Amino acid sequence: MDYLVYIDGFCKGNGRRDAEAGGSFAVYKLGHDDKIGDKLHARLAMRTPLYHDREFTVVVPDWDHATNNFAEATFLRTAISWLIASGLLVQGNTIHICMDSQLVLNQVTGMYRTNKPHLRKIYISIYDMLDKHSKSIGVNTEKLIAFHWISGDVMKASVIAH
Repeated sequence: MDYLVYIDGFCKGNGRRDAEAGGSFAVYKLGHDDKIGDKLHARLAMRTPLYHDREFTVVVPDWDHATNNFAEATFLRTAISWLIASGLLVQGNTIHICMDSQLVLNQVTGMYRTNKPHLRKIYISIYDMLDKHSKSIGVNTEKLIAFHWISGDVMKASVIAH
């Protein structure tokens, strides 16, 4: 079975001391003929998701400022945790994660180095969570996840922006 997860974060006052970060994620079960692309995204925007964690606030450590990248990475970790807890991240399933943050997507997949310690800490916690889950089910769960970049416009049209 294939599932598509939209993950989006936001930050009001990006990088400032008084910045507020938040976001949400939505999970859809895909049909056998569904192919990742703009037509599918438009159809899914009209459907009710399997699960939708509506906007919530990101808690930012005292030693750092909230940023959009911090929010995106935090919601990625939250979504992966939900996928594990819900039993969807198992052999036979493919999880398609769609994000509009190229930086976070490229950092978590290892294409870009992560210089910011707070982001590195989130990514390490994601890798540790996936490694622990992989050992518990006997499958490399990282291979069950496919990351896709989508434009901000497509993300804004998705259910998580409503």
